Amino acid sequence: NSPVDWVAAKNKFFAQIVTIKEGAAVGFSAAGVWNPEIKQVATVTAGVKFEEVLMNAGDEHVRELSYYAGPKKYNVLNQMPNGQDQVMQFGMLSPVSKILLNLLNFFQKNVFPFSYGVAIIILTLFVRTAFWPLTHKGTESMQKMQTLAPEMTIIKEKNKDNPQQQQ
Repeated sequence: NSPVDWVAAKNKFFAQIVTIKEGAAVGFSAAGVWNPEIKQVATVTAGVKFEEVLMNAGDEHVRELSYYAGPKKYNVLNQMPNGQDQVMQFGMLSPVSKILLNLLNFFQKNVFPFSYGVAIIILTLFVRTAFWPLTHKGTESMQKMQTLAPEMTIIKEKNKDNPQQQQ
């Protein structure tokens, strides 16, 4: 029931976005048609509903819209005026996702411009290096628990009937 500034139809990699330049639409609709042969949605449609305008003969009414059809590139969508970057749907971890995406794009653009694959490997190494202290601490803790495992088993066997004593 709130005004709509834009409407989009999208899939995994591409988006089509219609943006209302002046004013706002009063609603939108979207529909998809499932194709059982290919087991996916084959047709997606989206529409915008505007308030009715009463016009007399000879009157003119213009609604200006802009249309984007292209890849879901965050850097491009982020430049659009009304939050169209929300088409990306990063979810709860949006800040982290945006940082990782910007890092990936940086590596792809500046370090290895010929391959996203190499950029993904570099990003993976970067993240693993950043989290190495936590990983190392966890590994050390697991090793300590493994050395205590035989003693814990003996204590559990001794005090089968008394869980409080086991603790």
